[in-house]
This record gives sequence, structure tokens and C-alpha cells, in this order.
Amino acid sequence: MEVDKNSSIIFYDYSGKIIRSFYLKPGINNLNLSNISNGLYLIKYGSETYMFSKI
Repeated sequence: MEVDKNSSIIFYDYSGKIIRSFYLKPGINNLNLSNISNGLYLIKYGSETYMFSKI
């Protein structure tokens, strides 16, 4: 994920529990999601919320 300023991203399971959070530095950031189970997740980045599916 590439960002232009310091920020954070938070992954929630579908019940709203935080499962992972990352602190992002300017530039390209690698997010290791290999340890989360397959399923649907919500991602909070800044003021936006996204849906993420791992299969």
C-alpha cells in the first residue's frame, strides 16, 4: 500500500473486533495478512471504511 503521509490502517472482523492494525510511513508499505483467516473484513483508513475479502 502506498501512502503520502504517516497514517494508520485498522482491520476489523465482521463483528467489529479489531484484528490487526498497521502504522504506515510515507511511501510503499507491505501489509502481512498471512495470519488472518479467510473471510470478510472491514478496513478503516482515515475517514473511509472499506470491505476486504480474503479467500
